Amino acid sequence: MGRKQHWGVVLVSTVALWAQVPQWTVVERWLLATGDTLVRQREAGQWWIGLGGGTAGIGYLGRLNLPRSPEVPERGLLPFRYGIGAGVGVWLSGEWSPPGERWGVVLRLAPWESWRGSSSFRPVGSLTDEHYEVEVDARSVVLSASARYTPGWWRGTLWEGLHILAGIDARFLWSARERVRQVFRYAERVEEWRLQQDQPLPMWLGVHLGVGLDMIVALFGERLRNYITPMVVLQTGLPLQRTWGSTWTPLALHAGLTFKLGWERVREQLLPWDTTAGPFLAGSSELGPGGVPRLLREERLPPAPLAVLETPQAETPPEESPTPPPTSRIAIVPNRIQRFSYPTSTAVGITPELQRFLDALVEYLRANPQAEVRIVGHTDEFGGTLEETQYISEQRAQQVVEYLVRRGISRSRLFASGVGARQPIADNRTPEGRLRNRRVEIVVVQ
Repeated sequence: MGRKQHWGVVLVSTVALWAQVPQWTVVERWLLATGDTLVRQREAGQWWIGLGGGTAGIGYLGRLNLPRSPEVPERGLLPFRYGIGAGVGVWLSGEWSPPGERWGVVLRLAPWESWRGSSSFRPVGSLTDEHYEVEVDARSVVLSASARYTPGWWRGTLWEGLHILAGIDARFLWSARERVRQVFRYAERVEEWRLQQDQPLPMWLGVHLGVGLDMIVALFGERLRNYITPMVVLQTGLPLQRTWGSTWTPLALHAGLTFKLGWERVREQLLPWDTTAGPFLAGSSELGPGGVPRLLREERLPPAPLAVLETPQAETPPEESPTPPPTSRIAIVPNRIQRFSYPTSTAVGITPELQRFLDALVEYLRANPQAEVRIVGHTDEFGGTLEETQYISEQRAQQVVEYLVRRGISRSRLFASGVGARQPIADNRTPEGRLRNRRVEIVVVQ
């Protein structure tokens, strides 16, 4: 089966990731019809676009002064103190937040926001028990800029996406009105609402501080990742109106939800089939129906690159390691398969025999800087699933890589893979055969 067909399978597959850590890496391992294993590493990107909406509860502090009569301002002012209100709105957002970094930037445009506030005033000593009520209705466009900070306190948990937002707001009013009515309760006469001539400022500046939580929803196709972000934001700013000595200032608590879509960073590596074990039989039971590539395993890993996908590094100074027991010198022969068995079916650690060989291999690689190493992990058929045997074989190969890297060998010279139990060299029905099959194979290529 060709690569084009494989990509068709991946493109139509959507992996559900409810309640997963947002910035974790998703690693997919696909078995191809050729026997090769394709490793795809999907990491969260740094650019996001979003669509959201929410509501707000508003309290008005200070005083709103309005004339008793717009036609005759000399009659005095009505001092409305405090008030309550509510609002709703929708917004578009753009975000830059590199994975693994603490700081980011969020821009938000709310093309429609509607809010309403009200207050009342009762004159002292009124014989008719009169009082006044005011309503303020407004429609506006809001532009916000926020700095985003991710503390990193809960790294590796479901709360890893928690972040703090702080920034400024600019609200441009395109519709606003104030209505006042006078009520005489004992006289049973109510004056109709009358529109005030003085309106709030056409532009209002404010600041905000809030928290949000990124939660991953799904992966789409090959390169898209979807987040849902609930947030709570506290907002205040300059007085809404300054005429007649007014100091009415809103204090709003917003609660909303944003659906964000971002582009992932995708890296791939093809781990070839070990041809020394013979040809891979296309259409075997390890593939899907019709020889379609099969997803061997999918992992959720913290945002760190896989060893097999890392950029080549320069040689690093060797670390101190325990000195193995003295033995006779081990000869390293290029292009020859060296096999080392494991005591149990699930063991992945470095055995003493393997450690002695690796120490000799380190000296050889230092003396021959052009040499490279191929490491292939294997398992026996101990009753585990295909995914379990594949994982154990990869861990055996990876343990060898990590040991050599700690001794100062560059990862760019090491090529590790695992093939599970697909390449036995002995009969798995006997203990001796299973011991030979659970192994790691090392070949020095020069």
